[in-house]
This record gives sequence, structure tokens and C-alpha cells, in this order.
Amino acid sequence: FLRVKMSKKRRGEDSSEPNTPVKKEKVPEFNGTVFKAMLKEPTTAMKALGAFISTAKKLPCSDLYDVVEGYIKISMECAEIFKLLEGEKHLESEMMLIFESLEMILLRTASDLSHFNMVGNAIVKKMVSSHMKLLQGSFHSQNHRFVRQCISLLSALVSQGPEAAREVLSHIHINKALSGLVKRKDKRVPDVRMTFIQFVLSFLVSGDNATVGQILESKELLPEILSTGVKEDRLSIVSLILSTLKTRVVLNKAISKTQKVRFFTPAVLANIASLYKWNGTVDENSEHAGISVVRELVHSFLIDLCCSRKHGISFHDASFGTAGRAGNIVLLQFLVGLKQATDDELVADLVVNVLKASPDILARYFKETQYSYTPRLKSAWQDNVKLLRRIYEAQPEFSTIFRTLEVIPLPRLLSVITVTSVPPVCNKAFFTQGLNLANTAVQFTTFSMMNFILKRANKNIEYLLDKSVWHNSDVYTHDMMEELVQQYRETLSKILPDMMSIVSTWQLLSRKDKGSGQENKTKAERAADQADNKKDMPAEVILLKALILQVICLYQKVVPHLVNQCKFDFSKLLKSIMSEKGIREEVPPVLQYHILQLALDLPASKFSWFRIQDVADTESLSGEKSVLYLLLMMFVSTSSTHLKTSTQMLILKVLKDTGVFEYTWTELELWLNQLARIEPNQQETVIQFLERVLVKLLCSSYTYTDKVASLVQDAAFLQANLNSQEGDAASIPVSHIDDVLDMLDVIMEGNNGEMEEFGPSLSEDLIIQTFPFSVLVPAALEARNKLSNHLFGAEHVLSCQAVSFVYEYLSAVLSDVLHCQREPLPLCLALMQYDKELVSSEHSASPHPSIIHFHQYYSKWLPQQCQDEPVSFWFNYFRHTVQECVFSISSFNIFSQTSAEDITASEWNGFVKNGLKYRYRDHHFLHTLRGLLDLMYSGGEVQKDLIPLSTLHMMSSSHSLFLPTMLEPDEEPSRFQAKEGLVSLLLCLVKKCPTVCNIDHFVVLLGAYGATLNTTDQKLLQLLQEYERNHVSLLKFHAVVITLSHHCRLYSAYICAFLILFLTECVIDCLKFVSSHALGVTVMALSSYDPQVRAAAYHVLSCFYQHLEGARFREKRQLLYLMDTVKNGIRKQNQRLPFVLTTYITKVAQQMLKPEDHMYVVLNRFLLSHQSLDFRRVPEFFKLFYGFDLEHKVEREWILSVLEEGINDGHCYELCDQQGIFQILLGFSSSPLCDEHSQAQIIRVLCQAARVPKAANNLTKSCGVLTWIIQAVLIPLIRNLDQQLLSAIIDLLHVLWFTNLGQKEKHQGNGAKTTSSTEEKPQSSVKCLPLPLINEFLCVALTISRHLRLGLKPSQLRLFLQSFCSALKHRETALNENKQAGRFTLHPQPLSCTEALSLLLCWASMSHNTALLTHIQALSEKHKVAKAMKDKARSKGSFFQARTQKETLAEDTEDAKQEERLLAECKFYLRSIFIHWEPVFHVSESQSVQSRDKLDPSQLACDTAHLLTKWSLRCLVEDSYDVNRTKEFMHWVEKAVIKHKEIVDVVLLDPCVKADLLQLYHQAFEAQCQPSISSRVETLQQFTNIMISLLETKSHLPELHQTVISACLPKATHDPSKSGKSLPLYLQTLAYSSHKRQKESLPTQSAIRAICVDILTMKS
Repeated sequence: FLRVKMSKKRRGEDSSEPNTPVKKEKVPEFNGTVFKAMLKEPTTAMKALGAFISTAKKLPCSDLYDVVEGYIKISMECAEIFKLLEGEKHLESEMMLIFESLEMILLRTASDLSHFNMVGNAIVKKMVSSHMKLLQGSFHSQNHRFVRQCISLLSALVSQGPEAAREVLSHIHINKALSGLVKRKDKRVPDVRMTFIQFVLSFLVSGDNATVGQILESKELLPEILSTGVKEDRLSIVSLILSTLKTRVVLNKAISKTQKVRFFTPAVLANIASLYKWNGTVDENSEHAGISVVRELVHSFLIDLCCSRKHGISFHDASFGTAGRAGNIVLLQFLVGLKQATDDELVADLVVNVLKASPDILARYFKETQYSYTPRLKSAWQDNVKLLRRIYEAQPEFSTIFRTLEVIPLPRLLSVITVTSVPPVCNKAFFTQGLNLANTAVQFTTFSMMNFILKRANKNIEYLLDKSVWHNSDVYTHDMMEELVQQYRETLSKILPDMMSIVSTWQLLSRKDKGSGQENKTKAERAADQADNKKDMPAEVILLKALILQVICLYQKVVPHLVNQCKFDFSKLLKSIMSEKGIREEVPPVLQYHILQLALDLPASKFSWFRIQDVADTESLSGEKSVLYLLLMMFVSTSSTHLKTSTQMLILKVLKDTGVFEYTWTELELWLNQLARIEPNQQETVIQFLERVLVKLLCSSYTYTDKVASLVQDAAFLQANLNSQEGDAASIPVSHIDDVLDMLDVIMEGNNGEMEEFGPSLSEDLIIQTFPFSVLVPAALEARNKLSNHLFGAEHVLSCQAVSFVYEYLSAVLSDVLHCQREPLPLCLALMQYDKELVSSEHSASPHPSIIHFHQYYSKWLPQQCQDEPVSFWFNYFRHTVQECVFSISSFNIFSQTSAEDITASEWNGFVKNGLKYRYRDHHFLHTLRGLLDLMYSGGEVQKDLIPLSTLHMMSSSHSLFLPTMLEPDEEPSRFQAKEGLVSLLLCLVKKCPTVCNIDHFVVLLGAYGATLNTTDQKLLQLLQEYERNHVSLLKFHAVVITLSHHCRLYSAYICAFLILFLTECVIDCLKFVSSHALGVTVMALSSYDPQVRAAAYHVLSCFYQHLEGARFREKRQLLYLMDTVKNGIRKQNQRLPFVLTTYITKVAQQMLKPEDHMYVVLNRFLLSHQSLDFRRVPEFFKLFYGFDLEHKVEREWILSVLEEGINDGHCYELCDQQGIFQILLGFSSSPLCDEHSQAQIIRVLCQAARVPKAANNLTKSCGVLTWIIQAVLIPLIRNLDQQLLSAIIDLLHVLWFTNLGQKEKHQGNGAKTTSSTEEKPQSSVKCLPLPLINEFLCVALTISRHLRLGLKPSQLRLFLQSFCSALKHRETALNENKQAGRFTLHPQPLSCTEALSLLLCWASMSHNTALLTHIQALSEKHKVAKAMKDKARSKGSFFQARTQKETLAEDTEDAKQEERLLAECKFYLRSIFIHWEPVFHVSESQSVQSRDKLDPSQLACDTAHLLTKWSLRCLVEDSYDVNRTKEFMHWVEKAVIKHKEIVDVVLLDPCVKADLLQLYHQAFEAQCQPSISSRVETLQQFTNIMISLLETKSHLPELHQTVISACLPKATHDPSKSGKSLPLYLQTLAYSSHKRQKESLPTQSAIRAICVDILTMKS
């Protein structure tokens, strides 16, 4: 930098050489010798210096002689130059030349001539010893250029190194003359000030740490520079100062923090901070320009200096300023002095970060700051509060004081917490004055600060009360934290205003909105004013009101005692948003939300919910409705889903808090759900009835409680007197089960006896038996029976129509309640009793039809004393048959349909080579090849040129895909099938040619073995046995054999025999035996159903125990104790252990080898406290599942993995069920404590259990798992859009359905394929599942269908559609059974248009069917259903992108083929689902469908029917003709298309539909021409009728049309097979002509006659 500076400084200076012309040949070369000689001559000395300087400025240069190097080589001490300084008086011009010459030499020795550093050091010593006085004296000169040269020489001296810097610093006198140079400025660049700054900074750059420390201690150098106009310095100088200070001082570890604090005084920091308002000059060649560069530089510097504990000047104060120590006093004084923190964003950021790093100065900063925080009507005050909030927002949410291990007294802890959560300036006076100022902006700022403090306090309280934080703490206990929270609340209550002050502010705002005189205005006038207020209410007032409501909610959470002290009736707030007609439209939605949230948060005692009065009295004269009535009206009238949900939660809270519904509150949801479904014109009547019932119930709740108890006792008495058959009939369960207190048993058991003083625990069964239904049921029935004698208003008697509304509502609700009963008898008795009372009280009129129908329905659950109650109502089964289509490949069929003699050797060899080359992973090829081996290589004679079996084995096992196929995980079905086919082929080859057995094959075969029950692993075991039979022993591979997978579910005699031999003849590595899962495989064998396998496994364990006793390794004792614990728990010889227990033992054994894991300690603690294992329970399930350790999630995950891997049969399920595990899993998964990972694990456990028939039945009927899926999983899942959870739910639904179905439907994986080549056989009558159970499955399926994501895999979509399709078919069968039996059934919930379109959209997106996607998109935009499918549209792009990447990266097309196959099956199931869809045109037909579609049903139904018809036709035409599918489609067309003229008109306008319809009709005709099959003839006749209907809907038919139709129609005397062919010919011709020439003339008369002639010929 100095060299460049000197080069620029002297650029353009005049040379001192004379201009006298001299002959060139006489001028010697200017080298070191010449220079030295000229210096010796007084007359040429100055001239020599000038020439030397001008030449040196150009060096180093390859074209010039280096005179500097030449001179110092011959004059190491530069004596000739120094001699010029001898004498007393010198001219300034001469000294400038001398000093500049020395500077040129020094600059070179400090850079490229550093190997001559001794020359530089010699110059330094000479100057400081002899000429320092001369240099310093020169500082008084008025010649700025001379002074700059002297300073530059000093800088060059310092640049020689640390020693030179020390020399110069020790000899220079730091006085006013020197420091005064910093104030001298001139017009040159650099001027004296800049040169002096560079000189001072050179000590920091070149000096050692001691020199740097000396410079920092000097007050006349750096502090003087910073205090004398640094704000006006050039950009380059400012950057140089800050970067040098940062690198050589701030980040220098050798400079102590004490040295830094002494140097960076508040004054120095203030001078540096002045650069935030830098107004200096930008250098001409600077790359960066502008004030922003300087501001960023100084900000970065101050942040590092003031905030860094490692490098900066900030000290840690463990007391957070509460101990009274001085602390970071420098930073405090610096921050207090900053005046522009509220105006400058960077300065504010600096203040925030410094106070965040040093919270100990927070309180003192606000005491000493110049900012005023007294509320006033000025923007400056709001800016101050904004800075205040920003400072405290940056503080950590939870105090870091709890990270220390030191026990701190509670008073001091409280002080520390308040330091970072409660600003000292925010006291009661602050808030009171802010609220009293009648200014919206001031009040908003005040409430915002209050809201912030309360939120921060609430987070602190939640942290302090979190038991998991303090459970394992050695410093604090939970009780101490509760005491601390109490003191914290009291501290906060001292600074916060009372609740009435806040409420008063709300009321003042409301009065302003309403204006004066509202009390005397009529209702219409008030409504008009409210409408005006809605228009005129400013946004700031709305926001302020919303903020006030938030503050009140936070009061309840943080300082609830202040809320309790308030006597205000908060019902007034609720009434401000509600009217008798529902929600007030003039109230902004944000206020509606916050008022409802307030009502949910505050105690129920703060509201007046009911008008408690004598129910026989009339309404009050004022006509004012109760808050409960208004809530119910708002619940049914609001269209906002969020408001409806919040209102429902509030109603449930109000009723639960009464104590009347302590154990039956879930039933209230049924009452509200039905209330939400009633028509608008019925709402007021039903709500008035319901409100009056509730009021009377609360007045005399014990009366109705006694009635319920009496009914339960009557039912129990009746049940006890029934014989066993009648008892079974009376206890038929309905599928819906609501868990009354699903967490009660868990809570009681988890307290380990701590709650015994509260009395015996109530089990779920006891609760359900005692409270089967709520007291609202008898109260409502009693009120129903008295409807005709009661008044709802002061003058109006209830009309017959209004009474019918109440009857229909009650019938619907009570039907839902009945469906939720585990034991329906008590409820049925109650219904019967009140129905009798109703009939006896109404002699003149019959009961309402709804009452009659419901009576007929529930009577089926009532027992009959003398006759058996028919149980077929719920248990009629039918058989659903699915025909399999055998997949075949054309090249394979050639060989499978011919004999070996017909296949030549060349054909066979080509088939083998091409197949192995191109279809190695095609399981169809591998199985075909294996099957053909018996044909081609059987018997004694084998064709001569066939590929030898040994070569075929070598080709198979040496293939490049052999290892990937054998060793890849079996996750994908196609990979698994390919592996199975390959193993089958190898086994066949080994059996036919034993010579191929080689010991080298063992490594691959053992690596491929997964130790499971699947077919592949069993064949691998057979293959290993074949090797043993051929004298290839496994004993040499014992280290490999014991690496069998720990997921073993198979323990064959072969493995047992090997391990017995292995353990008896070899000295084994016991540690390896355990770590490689050999011990686990043996333990799992104890669960085998084969007693011989179990006996062998016990023998293996006995042998291993002896080996283990003699072994030496760290985990030996733990493993011995584990085996002893297992042995002590076995009570009888050769006992079979449950799979779940052997899984537990296996995982524990593995865990013993991992002492670093958390579970190691947990499991050892359990084992050491027990002498034996109880094989009737899952060990320590409750403790692990409900652990409170910091690692409780690890414990829960571990025990869930045991269940997931261990529940394998009915015994395991019963064991877990007796322990209440499944109820616990369902209850916990429904709680907010359950995270997504645990929920996914729980679903996998349930899915594993559901494969057991008994488990599936109990989970569905007794545990209500289907209702749980919707309420606890699907609804939260819809909000979070978790794709993995959705897939898991689909798996669970699929397994539950088909396991429950059992033998009622032959479920096969390839169920989508059917054949129709043979005569259709009639289905045998089979029983079907109960209709309510089917409907419950369909409810879950419909919920899933509305929220399918396009990220779903085709395999998951196939499972879902298969389950959905099967459930729909079974529902149809069950409905037909009930209809034939004359049983009463509820109308089934239809499939809506939106749901059908959603399913089709999902399939179309996966299939890349662009045309179909475009059609659906156009339809959704036309009917504005894009919102209903927004999730699918949103994920469309990413799904396609993911597929593209996958297909690009794939090396083969196996995945694509598998996906194509799955989508083809999905297409089949979709067609079967859509035949259950029917159009809905009338409002009364299905209100629920309309509520889901929210569209014009007529037009949407037409377009949906058109799309489904078009798509189904295309699918049928593309596939081979199938008479059954065509018949189903024709039946659907008749009921969904032909019956509706609107749909027929739309369908006939589509030429593609007509073309496909004609093609399908032709296929049906061709199929009928084959050997006669009755179903084909019937299908063609049905098709013909449809074609006639479609053609006759069009006008302009030929004149002879009716004549031809009459002639062609089959008659009773004719053979249908003959007469049925003539009419299709005519219709095809007519339809084809109409399709091809829609705008041309119809067939001529001659053409019609020709057809008739052909017809007559055929008929004759």
C-alpha cells in the first residue's frame, strides 16, 4: 500500500537532472556503482538522488536495471546517503530527496527484496539512533509535502517488521506536535492526516502483540484519530481503519478483553458509531461507493466488538444484573449515548443485539436512557415503544439461567426471569395512562405491549410447568417450579391493570360505534344503525377490539385470579356477535373468531348461559333469548366451517361444565350433528324445543339421572331372566362404538396407585353399563310427549307442522344414539316406555310417521319371551365372486401349449437365451422356463443339441442381474416375484443336475435368505438342503449362517439340525452368535406351532447357555441374566411362547450389545427388578409407553416396534387385548401429545393386528376403530396433508375390510381380472356383513376419497379402490337382502358428483391421460368445483415431475410395467364404483350431497353422467369384450342415463360417445353369434332396448322405422337366437349412418327395403 501510495504521490514531479544535451556514447549506465560514485561528489549528489528516485519508482521491471538492488549490494549500510544528512543545516528540498531515497530502499526490502532485510534493519537503527530528532523536528514545517514525506519515511521504517516497529515506537516522542498532525489537511491526496493515519496503523499491521498493546494504551494516537473528523474521512481511509482494528485488535486472541475494554471507551465507541452518518468523500478508483458501504462496515464492526463474548468487550453476568455489580458499564454508557436508535434501522439493530448479548444491562438501560415511555399523543412515544418491544422480542423465550447446574433461590430466579420478560418501564401507570388516553393509536400500542408481555409470560409459565423438563433434574423439582410460577403470576398482576379497566375500554369503543340514543330506538332502527356501523367502523378500531379480546384470553392463562376477581358478565360480548337469526353480519369475522375463542378460554362461570326459570312459565316480556339459544342458532345458521366448529366446541364446553354430562358428553355431538342437518325453516322450532329441554334438565337433573338408572336396572333384570338364546338375540351389537372415557384407565393405571384415595377406578365397561346414554334422552322424550300441551311463545301454540319438525329431529338423533350403544336393550326399553306414554296420551290421533318408523326399527332389538328373535337382520351374508384372468405372454404360450417333441433345439435355445437376456426379471418368464424344464429334460432321451443343464445354471447364476435380483430388499412386488421365480428355477436345476452344486454359491444363497415364512425363503432352505445332500457342507460357513435376519418367523428342522450340530462340534464366538441374530432366530423358534421345532430350539438354547458361561466378553453377565429370566418364566416343558414375547426377548438381546443407547439402561433396570418374565403380558408396556424421561419418545418407539413385529396370531392379540393395549393406543393417538411418527407406528401396529380375524372383528365392533380413523386421524391429516399417514390409513382400512369379510368374499390380489369365456354360474347364497358395519366402512372410504393426494402411489390407490368397490357391492347386496325381508333400513349415502370426479381425476393424473384431465378441468371450472379439488391440482406439477425423474433414472421398465398393471386394475375398480353413482336432480333427494358439492345439482349431474359414460365406454371398448362388465354397464346406463332426458340429450351430442357405443354394440352382437350363452343373449337384448331408446329420442327417423322394429322384435313363438340377430343389424346400420352423416339425409327407402329383405331371409 505504501509503495503504491508513494508511486502516485511522486508521479509527475520534476526531475532534477539538467537539460544540457550530452552525447549518448559518453553517458554511463546508471547503476549502483555510478549512483554510489555520484553520491560521493557534492556537486552530483542531489542529481543522483533524483535519478535514483525516478528509476526506483519504475522498479521492479524486467527492462530496467535494478539500481536499488545494485546499490544495496555494494553499500549495505547506505553510508553515502546518510553522510548527506551530516551537518547542521539542510534545505527541506534536499532532505526530501534523502528521505524519499531511503523510503524507496525500505519499501523494496520490505517486499520483493526481503532477503536484504538486514539493509532495512540497518537503516532503521541508523535513523532511530541518529536522525529521529531531525525527523520529529520536521513536523513543525509549514511545507505539507515535506511533512508528508517525513511521515511516509517513518511508516516505511515501521514496515520492516516487529523489531523495527518496536525500535521506532521506543524512540519517537508522542506529543502534541505529533498528534496534532492528524488535524492537518490539504488538497493533496493523501494529505497529512491520511499519511499520519497510515503511519499509526502501520504499527498495528507490522508490530507484534506487545507493540499493538502499547499503541492501544496511547491516548494521543488512535483515539485522537477517531475523535478528529473520522466522519468526514475518505471511504478508503475509513475502510482501512475499521478493517485494521477488526483484524489486529478485535479478532486478535493475544489482545486481552481488559485491553480492549480500556481502549474502546464509550467515547471511542461513540466516535466509531458516528460513521452511521458518514459524509466523507468516495475515492475515485473505489469499487464500492456510497454511505451504505460505510454503514455496513461500521455496523459489522460494532456487532463483532459489542456482542461477541469470544472476541468482543461483552462480559457474562450470571446474575443477569440482579447482583448489583457494575457489569458491562462501557456498553451501557455507549448505548445510552446513542441518540438515533429510533430513527436509524441499523442503530436500532445494534442496540437490540447488544442488549440480547448482555441482558444484565437491560434494566439500567431503560432507567438511564433519554427516551420517554410515558404514554402521550406523539409519534415519538410510539417509536420508543416499538424499539422497546423489538428489544424484548430478541430476548430468548426461556431464560438461560436454567442451563446452569447451580441451585439458585426462588426470589433470585424470579428476578432473573423478569429481567428478560418484563420491561421495567411497563408498569401499572404505563398501562393505565395508555388506556385512559382517548386515542385509538395510543390504546392499540398499549394493548400490543400488554399482549406481548402476556405471551412471553405464558411461554415461561408453560415451560416452568412442563413436568418432562424437571422430571430428571437434579437442581429443581416440579413443586419448586409451581411455587415459582405462583410468585411470577403475582409479580405480573402488580404491573397489569385490572380486568374491568380492559373491559371498560371495550365498552367505550362499542359505545362509540353504536352512538348515543340506541336504548330508545326500535329494533329496526338499531339494525339500520348496525348496518351503517359496519360500513363506517374503521379498520384500526376492529384491530384494537380484536387485540383486546386476545389480551383477555391471555389474562386467563397468565393471571387467572384477575379474571376471577372481575364481576363482569362476559355474555354481553357473545351477544354482540349473535342475534336470534344467527350470526350478526355487521360484526367483522375477526371479532367473531376472537369472541368465540374468548368464550372457549374463559371459565363457564363468567357467562350467563341459561335463563333458569320454571319451564311452565311463558317467555319473559322482553322476549330476550338466552345465550345458549343464540349459540345454537348461530351453530345451525353460519356457513363458515370454522365458526361452526368453534361454536360446536363452545356448546359442548358449556354443557360439559354443568356436570350433567360427565360420562356421556360425546353423545352431545350426535344431537348437534343432527341439528346441523335440519332445514332452515325448521331451525327455530327445533332449537326452542332443545333449549327448553336443556333448561329443564339442568333444573332437575337428578330426576332424569334416576330414570336412566332405573331403565338400566330394568334392562339388567330382563336380561337376567332371558334364556341364553334370547339373551344373545337381545345383545346383538351395532357397529358404532363411542369410547366414553378412553383415557380413564390409562390415567388411573399410570399413577401407580397414587390415586387410590379417590376411590376405585371406573373401567370403561362399568361406565358404559352405568351410563349407556345421557339424561338428555329421557328429558327430550318426556318433552316430546307433552308437546301438544305446551307453548313456545306467549301467544302461539305449536302447529302440527312444527311438532312434526321436532318428531323428525328426535327420531334422527335417537337413531344415532341407538347405533352407538354397545348394549341397546336399556335404550330400547326407554324408547318403548315413552312411546307407550305417547300413545296412551293421544287417543284421537295416531303417532307421527317418524315415530312409527323408528319404533319398528328399534323394536328389532327388543327380546321376545316365547320366540326367537331373528338375527338374520344383521347377519345375512352373500358371496362376491371375482373371476381370474390368467396372464400370458404370446411367446410363452407357444411352448406351454405344445409338447416337447414339437419344439426344436434351436427354438428352445433361442427361447432360453433371449428370455434370460431380455426378461431376466420377468417372473412370468422364469416360472414358464422352470415349468418347461420338466418337458424338455424329462425321461432318458433328451434332444442332442439342447443347452446342457449345467450351462443353463451357469447362465442363470452368472447373469449381471443375478446378484441384484437375489440380494435386493423384497419391498417392491415385482422384485419379490422375480426373486421367487429365480429361486424356483435354481432349485429345479439343482435337483435335475446335482453336479452344479458348488460351495462358492453359499455366500449368495445365505445372503438372499431372509428367514421368513414366505415361499421364497422356504425354497431357499430347500435349496440349501439339496446342497447338503450333495455333500456340500454348511459347517465351513458357520460365520455366515448365523447372520440370519432377526425378522425370522420360520424355524425349520433344517436350521435346528444345523445349529445343534454347529453348537456341539464347534467352539463358537458367543458375541457373534448374538450380534448376528442367531440367538434371535432360536428364540423366535420358541413360538413355532411345531413341537419338534420348539424342542430343537430349547436344545439349542441349552447348548448356547453352556458356551456363554465359558465365554469372555463385556455383555456376558447381562445375556446370562436375560436367559435366566426367560427360563424362570417357562412353567411347563416345551411350552410355546407368544410371538410378541419372543420378539421382545430378541430385541432385548440385541439391546444388551448397545450400552450407549438409552434403552440399555431402561431394559436392564427392568430385568434386574424381576426374576422371571411373565409370558401373559407385554413386559413393562405402560411404563415404556407413558415414560416421562427426556428420552420418552425413544422408549415409546421401542415398545411399539415390539408390537409391530410381534403381533402375529390370535394368541398375541388376546394377550394385548387383555392388557388393554389397543384401547390405550387408540386413546393416545387421539390426544395432542401424539406426534406424527408415533401415530404412524400405532397405525402400523393396528394394521398388523387387523390381519388376525378375531382382532379385526373386535377392533371394528368393540373398539370403534373406524370412527377413530375419521375423528382422530383423517381430520387432523386433512389439515396437515401428510401423505405417509394417508397411505397407512389406506392399508389399515384395506386389511380391516377384507379380514372382516373373511370367506364372504374370496379375496385375491389380482381380483381385478375376470373372465367371461364360460357360462356364468349363479352365485350361491352367502351371508353378508351387517349393513351398519358396511356403512361405517363406506363412511371412512368416502372421507378418504375427498382428500386423495396425487402424490399417492398407484399401489395405494389400488388398495383403496379395491376396498371401496368391495364395500359398495356388499352394501348393495345387504340392501337387497333387507328389502326382500321387509326390514326397515335407512337410505344409503350416495356417491356425490365431486367424489366421483375426484377419484377419476386421481386416476387420470397417474395415468397421464391428458384428454381426460382436460375434460375434468373444464368441467370443474364450468361448475366452480376447482376449490373442491384444489389439493389435487396443487400437487399435480410436483407429482408429474417426480414421475419424470423416476422414469429418467430407471435402467429398465419393470417399475413402469408394474405401475401400468396397477393402474389397469384401478381402472376396473373405478368402473365398478361408478355403477353405484346416480344423478341427483331434486333438493329433497339428498341434501347432504348438495352440501358437499355446493353446486347446481342438475347441470353438474348431467355433465358428470356424460363424463362417466364416455370414460366407461372407452374402457370397455379398449379392453377385450366381457359380457359381465357390459351387462353391469348397461344396467347402469338404464337407471343413470336413459331415465333422464337431460342426460340423454348431453350424451347424444358427443360423437365420441356414439362411436364407442356403436363399437361396443357391435362387439356384443359378435359375441352373441358365438356358441349360445344365455347371458350374452340377454345382454344383447338389453343393449338393443337401450339403442332403440337412444335412437328414438332423435327426430327424423325413417318412415319404415316402426315397421322394421315390429318385424324384428322377437316373439314368443320365435327362437330368440334367430330373431335377435335381425334387429341389431338394422340398428347398427341406422346408428352408423346417423353417426357418419349427422347433417346429411337419412337412409333412403331402397336401403331400408334391402335391409328388410335380409332380415326376412334370416327369419325364414
